[in-house]
Amino acid sequence: RYWTMQGRRVDRTWRWDCHGLPIEEKVQKKLGLKSNKEIEENGVKKFIDECYNYTRDVSSEWNWYIDKIGRWVDMDRAYRTMDQDYMESVMWVFSELWKKWLIYEGKRVSLYSWKLGTPISNFEVAMDDTYQDVNDPAITVKFALEQSSEYIDTKEWGKFEYTPEGFLRYVLAVIKNEKWEYLMLKNIKHNHKWQCPGGKIDAGETAEQALSREVMEELGVDCTIGSKITEKRTLVDGTMWQGEYYEVVLSGTPTIQETHKHTKLEWVSLTSDESGYILQSETEKSDDQNFIRENFDLWNLATNRPNIDSVSILAWTTTPWTIPANMALAVGEKIDYVLVENAGLWYVVARSRLETVFKGKWEYTIIREFKGAELVGLSYVPPFPEYYHGKKWDKPHKVYASDFATDTDGTGIVHIAPEFGDVDFGLAKKYGIPVTEAMDEAGKYTAEIFDYEGTHYLDLENPEKWANKINTERMKANNTLFKLEGITHRVPFCPRSGTPLVQKAQASWFIDIQSQKDKLIEANEQINWFPEYLKEWRFKKGIESAPDWCISRTRFWWAPMPVWIGEDGEKLVVSSREEIFEANKPYGQLEKREVEWKTVYFFKWGEYDGTEFNLHKPYIDSIKLKSPTTGNTLTRIPEVLDVWMDSGSMPYAQMHYPFENKEAMQASFPADFIAEYVGQIRAWFYVMHVLGVLLNPNNNPKPTP
Repeated sequence: RYWTMQGRRVDRTWRWDCHGLPIEEKVQKKLGLKSNKEIEENGVKKFIDECYNYTRDVSSEWNWYIDKIGRWVDMDRAYRTMDQDYMESVMWVFSELWKKWLIYEGKRVSLYSWKLGTPISNFEVAMDDTYQDVNDPAITVKFALEQSSEYIDTKEWGKFEYTPEGFLRYVLAVIKNEKWEYLMLKNIKHNHKWQCPGGKIDAGETAEQALSREVMEELGVDCTIGSKITEKRTLVDGTMWQGEYYEVVLSGTPTIQETHKHTKLEWVSLTSDESGYILQSETEKSDDQNFIRENFDLWNLATNRPNIDSVSILAWTTTPWTIPANMALAVGEKIDYVLVENAGLWYVVARSRLETVFKGKWEYTIIREFKGAELVGLSYVPPFPEYYHGKKWDKPHKVYASDFATDTDGTGIVHIAPEFGDVDFGLAKKYGIPVTEAMDEAGKYTAEIFDYEGTHYLDLENPEKWANKINTERMKANNTLFKLEGITHRVPFCPRSGTPLVQKAQASWFIDIQSQKDKLIEANEQINWFPEYLKEWRFKKGIESAPDWCISRTRFWWAPMPVWIGEDGEKLVVSSREEIFEANKPYGQLEKREVEWKTVYFFKWGEYDGTEFNLHKPYIDSIKLKSPTTGNTLTRIPEVLDVWMDSGSMPYAQMHYPFENKEAMQASFPADFIAEYVGQIRAWFYVMHVLGVLLNPNNNPKPTP
């Protein structure tokens, strides 16, 4: 209005956003349909026709309201996102990005509405902050370590002896002289720490044979092996070991034989006081003292420590319903972890989380401390091994290094369910960890969770039967639940259905945002923001943290994805109705006529014979195309485009660009002034910015909004 009064011409055209979930929800309610499956069973054509009717009925009322409030706007030339010309331009936008290799098909975790059976854009949730405070269970779970001889053999490049439980066996010589001093070697391979002579038992050897061999190899003398003192199991260097300690008498003077392995030999004198065994030698440092004390504590009967028959890694989660789909654990390589004894059982947690984790769980004793790197590669048994453990995959249920594990909350160890977490999925992709398909489109367990197939992860009508409750009770029964608490935290809700969203891995189509962020940020510098702080803060920060844009939806009343595919995976992307017509000629399903100086396409035969060709489902789905390269028959994929593609394409689609008004669009692009409420910074402003910068319709040498 201001610029019109200043003598400028401002095109004041009304716009209708016709597609998407708001319309579909109204129509589903009217028809009494609760799911995608019911829509398909009732007939997609009936559903689409009813969406047309609803949109027309609602839009006809607006003329009266706009006139009454005195809004000065052109309603006669209004454009609607459901118009065929508008949708054709949206198809063109998709095809242009495809030609630039900026669209890809892949599997990724994104927000998912189980109520509506479709992904939800992250910026839809952020737009009006649809997060809510929710009370959920917070559980600490036991993941029992499982030694894998195959893993250790690969790691150590050899074949060794193992206990039936899978502990790697090694022997140690407790050698004492007449002064009651003990012989120790400083081991280069083990971070220059002091150890008793000895080593792993090769396959086929007895403990005595292995010990005689190791003493000769390391000290160069024969020996007499006495009685077995004890055997102890422990977790060291990422491996579960069984150390077997024997009294040994040497037949000569020992000298270092393996200089590549040992740097020093010393007879060490130990005494006992309140602090334990203390190194009396004045030549060594405190870290060596601690390690020697630890070694002798292992076999000295006065310590009375139990064997590590079962060590459990503790992990914390607020989603017990994801535990059946656990496929890995993640740790921080540089984080300090501890092996502790509590009530006769052994656990691994981050050192900084000890007080919190064991609060109310009796006293605990720290056995040893180590970095997370020692845990990497360990195998474990999940709480529900019947689903995926030891099945067709060879990667699951190991400990992996990550950059997202912290020691500021939980236990310092992260439960990984790649199907249900963004960082989880990223870790799975990096290391080749399998991704489950444990949840269907309605939020229920699939046949992969065979004994609870059909159980909803969140049964709002019957909380006693929801997966969180069921899994918690099952873990109590099989003794894998360490602690059950509660937590109040913020959870994203669907802005359309009002139900909680889940993070779910889905096969989808994406616009590559990551490779284009520098351009998007550079183009933002040319925008004058009011208020000014939005430029560097909310908008720029939004770009920096944005994931790739998931643009495919498994719905109905939306613009189509213009992708046809063959049985062998060949893909053809079209940009116009004319391209569809040409590629369909061998099948003769379409014809074109000149109607009022405009080319119009019609169905030629079949179910829709004589009706105007429609880019909506199910009409466009019936069209077959012939591949221009292979001659194969191609059919359209079922997905539709995110409704924000409609919104972001507005500068072009409102003018049916590039099919009409080419010069007018290029002359007016980008817009001089855009106004909307602040929530649209993360939505409409963002998607227009992305498409404008990536398309660059005016071929500007620098990124422009």
